[in-house]
Amino acid sequence: MYHEQKRCSNITYSFIGKILQNKKRDMQNKNHRNAEREVVTKPEDDFDEKGSFKSPQIFIDQLLKLEGSHFNDWDMLSEASTIVAAGYETSALMIAYAILMLAMYPEYQQRVFEEVKNVFPNKDFEIAYDDLNKLEFTERVIKETMRLFPAVP
Repeated sequence: MYHEQKRCSNITYSFIGKILQNKKRDMQNKNHRNAEREVVTKPEDDFDEKGSFKSPQIFIDQLLKLEGSHFNDWDMLSEASTIVAAGYETSALMIAYAILMLAMYPEYQQRVFEEVKNVFPNKDFEIAYDDLNKLEFTERVIKETMRLFPAVP
């Protein structure tokens, strides 16, 4: 199994490494354009007048801001890989628990099934964000599953 695990690790590291390289290149290009226009950004520029962040604080962006002072390339790759693995594992676990709960309670499974059938009546469909908001009972089942089986206690 070691060789299979090593192969999977290499695929993951390669994928995340490409994301980091592309993001680093984009940030360097942005910094270069700002330097040409003599725009200087300071950490406090990330906040609005209420003290809230102006834009989402994406993990990889935060890692790249710390590059050199706290993190080298290997540290950034390791940290990003850990976040990806943790996110994947917790999501997969929650899905498994939700399926288990639906299997244990067929009456709720039927209600979820009917709700999905009503929101998506055709077999060939594309899911839109607005459609997901219509799955109110399904959302309640998922939230209750997360309450009973928290991913991080």
